[in-house]
Amino acid sequence: MKEVSLEKKKLKAKWNNWLVMKISKQELLS
Repeated sequence: MKEVSLEKKKLKAKWNNWLVMKISKQELLS
């Protein structure tokens, strides 16, 4: 179970990084 939660944390971190990148790109364009 611990391994599964670790994978979920990694996935969430990737998702957060992607959101931050997308938001900052939109700010640069605007």
